[in-house]
Amino acid sequence: MLCDNVTIEYTLMNRIREVLLTEYIGAILVAVLISEAFVRVITLVTARVYYALVLARYLPENSHEPPFSVSILMTITESALFLASAYLLARWLYGARHGVGPDSFELPGESEKSHDAS
Repeated sequence: MLCDNVTIEYTLMNRIREVLLTEYIGAILVAVLISEAFVRVITLVTARVYYALVLARYLPENSHEPPFSVSILMTITESALFLASAYLLARWLYGARHGVGPDSFELPGESEKSHDAS
């Protein structure tokens, strides 16, 4: 019973992987994740430069500067999560150990059975 559930889950994940590969959705998703990471960093740098060059001149001297440490920490964290997600997705989709056919996903222990049979 448990083996049947594992087989269904692996078959389902293999089907999802196949759709992502054949429809180029996976490549588009990886590109979107990577570009979002870069957009976050560029936005942070642009905002800081804009503040330093434009806004700082017109604000009174006793006004408080926006908390740069908090925004940079959030940006680095978000960018790292986007890049990690893109890497893991690309590794899952395009990893060298995966074949292209629908039966390319091995269940745990299947490789030992094939070695025992030979």
